[in-house]
Amino acid sequence: GGALTLGASAAQIVDAFVIAGSAAIAAGGRFAIAASGAGAASDNRVTTDVAAYVDGGSVSATSVSITAADHSQIIAKTLAIAIAAAFSGGGSLAVSIGVSIAYNSINNIVDAHVSGADVTATTGSAVIGATEEASIDAISVAASIAVAAGWGSGAVSFAGVISSNTITTSVDASIEGLSDLQSATGVSVTAEDMADISAVNVAASVALASVGVAVGLMLARNSIFDFVSAYIAASTVTASNGDIEVVASDLPAIEAKSVVIAIATGGAGAGGSSEVTIGGTAYLDGSTLSAAGHQVKVKSSSEADADPLTVAASAGGLSIAVMLASVEINGATEAYATGDSTVTAAGLDVTAKATNLS
Repeated sequence: GGALTLGASAAQIVDAFVIAGSAAIAAGGRFAIAASGAGAASDNRVTTDVAAYVDGGSVSATSVSITAADHSQIIAKTLAIAIAAAFSGGGSLAVSIGVSIAYNSINNIVDAHVSGADVTATTGSAVIGATEEASIDAISVAASIAVAAGWGSGAVSFAGVISSNTITTSVDASIEGLSDLQSATGVSVTAEDMADISAVNVAASVALASVGVAVGLMLARNSIFDFVSAYIAASTVTASNGDIEVVASDLPAIEAKSVVIAIATGGAGAGGSSEVTIGGTAYLDGSTLSAAGHQVKVKSSSEADADPLTVAASAGGLSIAVMLASVEINGATEAYATGDSTVTAAGLDVTAKATNLS
């Protein structure tokens, strides 16, 4: 005679901090040479399946709630710092290399469903919901400084960053194959995805000498692939005193900042790409729905936000700066009811809306 509450929740957290540092200092009367190199790499991955469901049988309770949720998070900082300095009264040479490589990925499935069962909510509502809130917060830095002083001095510096952040999710909420689902109030089937990537990448290269060459290089990629669905299929559903709602919502966001700086005779190059693929679908298929005096709502919405900033800057006697940046938003947002579905209600609202910001 009580309420049925069935829930599954996951909250994986990866918090990684990787740092590599190297310094070399040389001094001599006639000639000095110093070489330094630092490399930092991290590979962080989360893969999770979260499910809450009723398969078969018969359920009778005052209210029914079946929910699945995920809150995966990766926090990653990858830093590489290299310093080389050479001093002499004659010739001197300093060489410094700093490289930072970071790969972060989340791949999750979240599912809440009722299938092949008879379900009755005697005094309250029936709720089936799936929610995904995966996020990546990444910082990748490479810094290289080469300094040489003497009658004839040379310095070579290289800083490079390779950064890849990817979230791939599948979020589903459904009622399928039910001969009879009855609710005293309303019925809600909702699937929501709010994947988020925040990335900061910096490559700084400095070479100070009579002849200095500094090179900074950045390759950054941020991607979100979302597939969200909410549906009622091959079922008979009755809401005695409330609405029947089938809602799919997809809200992915990417905020990425990539900066490359090279100071000396040399160049800076930055390449950054942000890609969002959305797939939001809400539908009725081969079902009989009744919400007398109330509404049946089938809604799918998506709002993809990609906000990248890519900067390449170089300074010196002969300097070259190259920047390549791209933003790509793909996918489809759909809401529909098939012709073999029957709806009895005060109103039927089938709506699909997509908003893309970049």
